[in-house]
Amino acid sequence: MPPSSTPAAPQPELPPQRLRVLLNAGAGSASAARGEPLSDVLASAFSAHGIAADIRAVTPESIALEAGNACREALAGRLDAVIAAGGDGTIGAIAGALADTGVPMGIIPLGTFNNFAKDVGLPRELGEAVEVIARGHVTAVDAAEVNGRVFVNNSSIGVYPFLVIDRERRRRRGLWKWVAMLFAAARAARYLPMRRLHIKAGNTVEDHRSPCLFVGNNQYNLTGFDLGRRHDLTSGTLSLHIARPRSAVSLAWLALRCMLGLFEAERDLRTLIVKELVISSRKRRLLVAFDGEVERINTPLRYRTRPAALNVFCPARTDAEPAPAGEETTVSTGDTERFLLSPRTISRILRSR
Repeated sequence: MPPSSTPAAPQPELPPQRLRVLLNAGAGSASAARGEPLSDVLASAFSAHGIAADIRAVTPESIALEAGNACREALAGRLDAVIAAGGDGTIGAIAGALADTGVPMGIIPLGTFNNFAKDVGLPRELGEAVEVIARGHVTAVDAAEVNGRVFVNNSSIGVYPFLVIDRERRRRRGLWKWVAMLFAAARAARYLPMRRLHIKAGNTVEDHRSPCLFVGNNQYNLTGFDLGRRHDLTSGTLSLHIARPRSAVSLAWLALRCMLGLFEAERDLRTLIVKELVISSRKRRLLVAFDGEVERINTPLRYRTRPAALNVFCPARTDAEPAPAGEETTVSTGDTERFLLSPRTISRILRSR
């Protein structure tokens, strides 16, 4: 559905009564139902709040169609909201159908990482996530897209799409996810894909040769215990990060320094904060990852932000609530920013040993 001319407005805080729950039964936390069918667990949780939930199992092949059908039913007044029960891939696919329509989206985080759910402040426990939906508080947050394909977390080119493909190939052979990822990472280190890319973002035009380019929906923290988290999903921006390392060893060293809080922005990455950008390549098609899924997409790749495109059920925050305390300190030395772990974080590390 094409986006409307104005961002979707948050709906009144009324408890939803008629829900369509699109359940990815193969999501990472589907085993949390302790032997009871997950659909029954969800139905009981919603019923406890007096909510009628139409729960439908979906596959990666059917989710876009089911989400589109549910969105049309909501726009026709037959549903109050559409619920994504799964991981980031499931959420991203459903967000693609709901973006800029005004239809509220609920989230039951059942994936391995649940990055989007964490960043909007949702609880991980199933019953608590259902309670958030039942309270009916909706907040408008941003989405992003590449060549019309919506994503809620990030998109990347280079080594990560190859890691995902190789990991899933090994998982189909019976390996556990983390073991499969280790083997995939070892293979990527031997055959590190380098991409020659032409970047145009506003008045900035640059050529890069890099093993990894990352586009985030809003700005990501890149160091310490908050590595990979976003504290704002409403800035209406994209964060573009291009890795400067040219070898597998230097790329691995960059990742380690990020985790240790020794990241140097100017030295390690080329970073731009933009609203849209175009990435061109000599290749007609590139492997592109978004929200943990991978597709081969025609170039050029056109990225843009979709401000306030999604109305998401999330916990209400009062003005009196303090903002989350930062876990890192930024020290500016000339043109270089060095990120250091705060004393609070160091103390927490020592206590955990």
